[in-house]
Amino acid sequence: LAGVPLTDASTAEREALARATSEYLAAQQFNADRPEAHGNLGLYYARIGQQQRAQAEFARALAIDPGFVPAAVNLADLYRARGEEARAESVLRAALPASHDDASLHYALGLSLARQQRMPEALAQLQQAAKLGPGDPRYAYVYGVALHSAGKQAQGIAVLAVAHAKFTGDAEILQALATMERDRGRNAAAREYARQLVQLTPDDPQAQALLREMER
Repeated sequence: LAGVPLTDASTAEREALARATSEYLAAQQFNADRPEAHGNLGLYYARIGQQQRAQAEFARALAIDPGFVPAAVNLADLYRARGEEARAESVLRAALPASHDDASLHYALGLSLARQQRMPEALAQLQQAAKLGPGDPRYAYVYGVALHSAGKQAQGIAVLAVAHAKFTGDAEILQALATMERDRGRNAAAREYARQLVQLTPDDPQAQALLREMER
């Protein structure tokens, strides 16, 4: 409930939340020798808009454990939100030696590099994320879309096709495949992906519109 507007809350509810919050913060301070505790405090302060305190807590977590990925990713996100992309990249790279096999770290670094328009480096990191996190469809989806956006359309579609075979219930992958195949003039393939998308999300008007476009 941190950061949730309490405009409709009663006095009793506000007091109960204040007590619960106090207990939660006390519990984290009790475990202040652990990076997880400072990571939790950082998330709390970020939720209530105290960005400087959040930044300090994430930094403390990394001081305890330089490879604590959640703190690195969240601290980098704070920098990203302030437009300090170089600092975000630096935080993520600093965590790599101790957590080089963490997919989420490579993913975050890939997104940072992509925002800086450094696509060859970004693609390498996103590829590594997809390799290290084969069970997460998001990594494969973003890697495929990034390849396509970088002018490597065939490679991007191939990555997404493999991902679709593994994650048949992922609507984002299906929509990307349908639109990419449409854009390169492969209407039969695009139509088939659009049909599968409508079957998966029958109440989605965008999916319906895409299929109608493919069936013209």
